[in-house]
Amino acid sequence: DKDRKLTAYAQFRDNNESEDADIEQRLLDGEDPEMIMLRQRSLNDETERNLLVQSDYVHPFSKDGKFEAGFRSTFRRISTNYLVEEQDSVGIWNNLVNFTNDFRYTENVHAVYGLIANRHGKVSYQAGLRAELSDIQTLLLQTDETNDRLYANLFPSIHANYHLNETHSWQVSY
Repeated sequence: DKDRKLTAYAQFRDNNESEDADIEQRLLDGEDPEMIMLRQRSLNDETERNLLVQSDYVHPFSKDGKFEAGFRSTFRRISTNYLVEEQDSVGIWNNLVNFTNDFRYTENVHAVYGLIANRHGKVSYQAGLRAELSDIQTLLLQTDETNDRLYANLFPSIHANYHLNETHSWQVSY
């Protein structure tokens, strides 16, 4: 039917970012103000990939009534490699293991929803429910520390309007 509508949407994003820093500490009140007391460097490489997939369906069943349903899934991956090194007195760079780590973050969120809306005389309403499942995993590679979360949530909603006239109405929402 011409009034029914099915839409689908997908999006992929891929981002990369790299930051580096050089740190020098000098003793300014000593005999040799040019003498470097400490030299460190850090490198932070981050990659993020996101995929979004979504679809919605609208089915009108009367002049003012409609049923709507859909789903949405997001897949997110972040990889962060962080390296900190310090130069020793002979010029060799050594890894500072207490500050260096590779981090992995994975987040998958899936949601489905349905709602119904209609109007009877001066009263209109919309009621819906969204169910969401979240799966999150983190990993610090050097220390093998993980923090995984898997949880589900329900999000109900309801809106009711009493139309006093063409321009004014009272609304209650949850």
